[in-house]
Amino acid sequence: MKKFFLIGFLTLAFLPVKSWARDPFRLATPAAKVSVAPEIVKDIKGVKEVRDELKAKVAAKLAEIMTSQQKRGWVGVVRALDKSSLQLWWRDKEMREVLLDPEATILDSHRRRLTFNKLSVGQRLLVMGYLQGEKTLLAKRIIVLPEKKPRSIFASAGIIADRSRSEKVFSLLPWQQRDNVAEFLVTGKTKIWVLAKGKLTPGRYQDLTIRSRAVIIYRQVKDDREALKILLRPAAVTPTPASPTPSPSQ
Repeated sequence: MKKFFLIGFLTLAFLPVKSWARDPFRLATPAAKVSVAPEIVKDIKGVKEVRDELKAKVAAKLAEIMTSQQKRGWVGVVRALDKSSLQLWWRDKEMREVLLDPEATILDSHRRRLTFNKLSVGQRLLVMGYLQGEKTLLAKRIIVLPEKKPRSIFASAGIIADRSRSEKVFSLLPWQQRDNVAEFLVTGKTKIWVLAKGKLTPGRYQDLTIRSRAVIIYRQVKDDREALKILLRPAAVTPTPASPTPSPSQ
């Protein structure tokens, strides 16, 4: 009995079942195609167009923001101050306005922090920030620059025009200003060097001969020009032609 039952079960198991073709759980073959309604395709294209248009508008807005927020740095002298802005004399040619950002950093010439009320008229500032128009800057960082020290050392070059014998004073005819003779004072601190035959040797006040070429490093002390260093190139000595020996009279 058991044998007949087993044979019958195996026979049924291997018989073809046509209902599998209509099985809803059977996977679609790779060749199967899914059709999309035209209305859905149109909606997808519309969404893409809207997305592209939105991206273009965002890019244009970012470009506008970047243009209006250009970084700049100005150097100038403070001419006027109020609670949150200042007037800066820029490049010695025009006035410009600086607006103070609430979070701006202000430093002195030693990079120590300051408050805005410590700034004063006449200070030279380096102002860094963002343009708010052609002549307005929103300051993010302000640095007080060191004061310019007045120039004290000068240089001149020319030809020695004269030299005093009673005092150590000589006059120079500058190469660039031939109509303006300048006088210089030689002191105990003046260093004189003579350039002759390709050699540089220490010189004396007596070496400052007329028509010699000279380069003078000097300082201005009130109305006097005190020579610090003198580089001298002596004038060429023109040999005097020998006079003819008179012949004995006959």
